[in-house]
Formats: sequence, C-alpha cells, structure tokens
Amino acid sequence: MVKVAEKIEGGEKGRAGIVTSPSVSLSLHFTGTPWFPLFYVAITTALLLVVFAQRTYDDPFITYRYAANLARGVGFVYNLGQRVLSTTSPLFALVLSVPAHITLDIPLAANVFGALCIAAGGWCLFDMARAHDQPIAGWVALLGYPSFSLLINTLGSEIPLYLLLCLGALDALSLHKALYCAVWSALAVLTRPDGLLLVLVISAVGLIRLIKSSQPIIKWPTFIPWREVAIFVVITGAWTTFACLYFGTPIPLTLSAKQAQGSLPVSTLYLPGLAVMKNDYLPGVYGVLVLSCILPGIALLIWSEHHWLPLFLWITLYMGAYGILGVSRYFWYYSPLVPGLVVAMGLVVQALYDKATQVTWLAIPLAILIIGLLAGQALQMLELAQHTDTRITTYKDIGEWLNRNTPAGATVGALEVGELGFYSQRTMVDFAGLLQPETAVVLRMTGSYDKASVWLLKHTPIEFLVIQQGSLPLLNKFATARGCAKVYAPAGLVPAWYVLRCPSQPLQ
Repeated sequence: MVKVAEKIEGGEKGRAGIVTSPSVSLSLHFTGTPWFPLFYVAITTALLLVVFAQRTYDDPFITYRYAANLARGVGFVYNLGQRVLSTTSPLFALVLSVPAHITLDIPLAANVFGALCIAAGGWCLFDMARAHDQPIAGWVALLGYPSFSLLINTLGSEIPLYLLLCLGALDALSLHKALYCAVWSALAVLTRPDGLLLVLVISAVGLIRLIKSSQPIIKWPTFIPWREVAIFVVITGAWTTFACLYFGTPIPLTLSAKQAQGSLPVSTLYLPGLAVMKNDYLPGVYGVLVLSCILPGIALLIWSEHHWLPLFLWITLYMGAYGILGVSRYFWYYSPLVPGLVVAMGLVVQALYDKATQVTWLAIPLAILIIGLLAGQALQMLELAQHTDTRITTYKDIGEWLNRNTPAGATVGALEVGELGFYSQRTMVDFAGLLQPETAVVLRMTGSYDKASVWLLKHTPIEFLVIQQGSLPLLNKFATARGCAKVYAPAGLVPAWYVLRCPSQPLQ
C-alpha cells in the first residue's frame, strides 16, 4: 500500500482514507465503477467454462443424486427409503435441485454455478484488499484465485460455493457489515459443517473488538449484534432440527467414513498429504515462488496487515481440525488453503511494489516474481485442462448400462458410487462407507477396502458388482467362488472393468 505523510499532487484518498499515488488512484477508480464487478465475474466465469465446462470428479455425484431425488419428489435421500445423510453439503443439494426440477443437466449446472462462485470469490478477496487500500494485492487475487489449479479442480462440487460464502463472510466482517456476515457464515455452515470453524473465528474477532473498545464488561451485551446472532441461529437451527428429525443426526455419515478410511494402512492422512498436494499443484520453480511468499506474507500479516488475520486464523484452525480428525487425504480438503496462498502472494507483490516506488532496482525482483507466478498459474491450468480421468467416462458408461439392463430395484455394490449411482439410479452399496453406516465400522474392523467389500457381499443382498481388474483381489476371488458371473465389460479399457451378476441372497 502506497502511503505518504503528505498529499501527493494528483493523488487522492482511498476507501480507508489513506492517500494513494495517482496510479493506484486510477486502479481504485476503474475497479470502483458499478459495472466492473459484473464484468469481471462474467468474463472470468465464461473463461473457466470455455476450458473446464466438462471437468468433474466422482464424489459430487452423490450430492447430485440427492438433488435429483428432491426434484423428483421422492425425498432428501440417496437410496430410496434410506434416510441417511451421505452428502456433506445439504445446501448445495438444495441449490442443484432447482435446475434438476426443470430437467437441466445437473453436472453441467453444477459446473456453471461453480465457475460463477470461483469468480465471485476472487472478487471478495479483491474487495477485502481494496477496503484497506491494497489494490495491487487485490489484482493478484483477481488473477490468481480463479486460475489456481487446485481450486479449478473442485469444479462441480460444493467447494467453490463454500469458499465464496466463507470469503463473503470475511469480507463483510472486515467492512463491519454484521448482517451479511451472519447470513453468509450461516449458509457456509449449511454448505459444509466445518463452516463452524469460521464462525469461531468471527466470534473471536467480535470478542477482541469488544476488549479493544475499553467498554466495561457489564456493557458488552449491549454491543453484541443480537439481531444478526438470531438470524444465524434461525438459519442453522432450522436445518439442524430438520436433519435430526429426518436423518436422526445433522452430522453427515461422510465424517465417520473418511475417518475410517484414514485409519487404513493404504491411506494418507490429511497433514502428511500436504506434501502430495505440493507436488501435484505447486511443482518446480512455480511452487518455489508460491511457497517463498508464505513466510514474508505471514511476517507482513503480523507486522502490519492485521486485517487479514481472520482469514489466516480460519485456515490455520481448519487445517488443525482436519489433522485432529484423522481423515484421509482428498484433494478438495486442501482448497481452503488457496485464498491464503493467494493473499500471501498478493501481500508480497504489494510490498515490493510499494518499495519499488522508492528503490527502483526492486522492480527487477518484482517483475520476476509476477512473471513467474503468472506463467506458473497458466502452465498449471494448461496441464489440468489436458488431464482427464478416464474413470469418469467409464463410470458413466457402466451406470447407463446398469440403468438400461437391470431391474429398477436392483442393488449394486462398488468402491466408488458417485457417477455409477447417479446414472444407474439403482440402490447402491458403497464399499468406502459413504452410504451405509455399518460399512465404516466394518472398514475399521477389517482394515482394508478389500476385506470390507467381502464382508458386505456376504451380509448384504448385492445383485451386481462393479469391479476393476486387479483391484480388490479378495472380493474377486470370493465373488467367483460364490457364482457371480460377468455380464458386461466396456470395450477397450486397460485395466478392464467388469459388471458381475451375483446370487441375490446374501450368505448367512
């Protein structure tokens, strides 16, 4: 942030009343026009969709099926007649039930909505930077947030919506807009239960503000925004009450399932998984540049940029909670780190820019950093666009085959059930524990997906199995011994995939 002790000719005061240079003033004028946010969000959304409109992964299809069943009027369920909360994001399911109700393509609608949320999230970060007269950091956010490959890879899921709501709440907090903060944070909790961690941070900020106000403790209740607190309680309380009555608990089954998965020898836990994420999303020189911004960014945060503390406290609390929970590593669990990394980059670029106005040679490392970051982001986006998960088309093909060639009431067992269940519309048994509560218990008891799937085939009326050649060898052996026969194998796949038909009665 360019600060001067006296008025500079041609300069003006920014939003926080700080005198800025003419170049920064031009940036504030340009981005402060009413049309700019709409223009930025529209263009960014369109660019993301041009390249990544069809990008998806298996997990969100569980939520898509909840949305489809809601639109069909058969209840907030995955398998018909089974009231189990297997989606982490009830709000996302409700949102997607709207396009589902008018027979729009749910996966495409989810991607369009996700791209819109990513673009709007970039704007929220910019707005926070602009509120404290850091337009250069804001521009880094506008460019860096929607082009971060880890975030783009979550398209189709609830993650873009979740991060938008969290960033919106933090933006409202920084601008002292309590009503918006309460609404956005409540909706974040309905999007993912770990949104409660953000609420803890917001509450802590409110307490600190009370302490710094020097008001007597006895008067503190008069400064609490009770109306906004009530709105938050009503929104979250309504869902909690419904979930307790309908499902028996507001806690998604996915939590115990992911903890059970984390206990398996083949799994990588959340915190150790950071190294894997670094290699996947921050490789080479680009990764060095991004990571080199973290310590200077934190130093700036502690030394002078305190307004960013709530964001970094939330990210730290989030990481700590996931580490303590002992959940397995999934790439989308690391997405809340993206705004922190982008802000750290922005703070360093802003600081170098400010110093370069006084020490001209600093323009050289500033240019190297900006070019390196932009090139790295672009290369990572290009690599992501070129990489396709072949399982996506395979699962869709098998799911559609099951829909055409099996009875409507058939039960299908598989290790990954997202797309298979969405396209087949059959009763699914999930070997990873996301759909049936007993499976998570069996996973812990047996210590492997393979042994758990054998147990389920013994004790559950599974009529069809979907198996990849070479995976789950114990299940393959047991299924063969039990008389399961191959009825379908998509052509040209290496390794091959099979659909097996099994005797309908489980062993006793």
